[in-house]
Amino acid sequence: MGKYDDADWYRSSTWSPEIASAFEARLKRARTYSRAQYVRIQATHLSDQLDESARAVGRDLFRRVIADYSTTDRMEALTAQEQLADALTAAHDDEEAERAYRKTLELIAESPTGRSGTSGATELALAELLLRSSDPSKVNESATLLDAIEPEIEQMSMFRNLVLRYYVARARVSKSLRRDDATRYAELALIIAAETTPSIPRHPDVGRPDATPELVAELKQLTGSSDSIGCPNT
Repeated sequence: MGKYDDADWYRSSTWSPEIASAFEARLKRARTYSRAQYVRIQATHLSDQLDESARAVGRDLFRRVIADYSTTDRMEALTAQEQLADALTAAHDDEEAERAYRKTLELIAESPTGRSGTSGATELALAELLLRSSDPSKVNESATLLDAIEPEIEQMSMFRNLVLRYYVARARVSKSLRRDDATRYAELALIIAAETTPSIPRHPDVGRPDATPELVAELKQLTGSSDSIGCPNT
């Protein structure tokens, strides 16, 4: 969607005082139990835009869901908490993103429905973020988080993009900690990166692994290979 459309008022990809005013008017008339979802969906659309000012509004709307609806709509608040963490990571606000991911994990632990409403891989996202730090203790924590999320990754194996991210993170942790299994994880990641057959045929773009040339080069360097992707000896 482009600019504000009255028929789809909570999915605007741009923001202005006029759009904000119209959004608030429609939100006020909406059913009380739907308001948190409308704010979060609007936040999602804005946080995905190329324009940083739109993304900043999206992050603020996520914060609004968390602040205003955490007691009346805990599921939406939990979803917004993780989405805020993702948006902050994309904005390279690592310190606040780390706090947001940790809060997400706290809410998951407190929730009677557990991970429902989240990506199911919050630990992986936090582990990836911590690996951006030069603090050795955070690398060790990344390893612990990856151990904790392994059962969930196995259950979501059809989402090859998640599995790729998991093996890449494992390879990077092992490299940082000088473990012998860095090569094995890099080899596994390379195999997934080379997959072309959709794991979900009815939705071929869902869960598709996406490896940049830079990532492939990094993984090949870890395996000692410079040109071909070989099958690991497992």
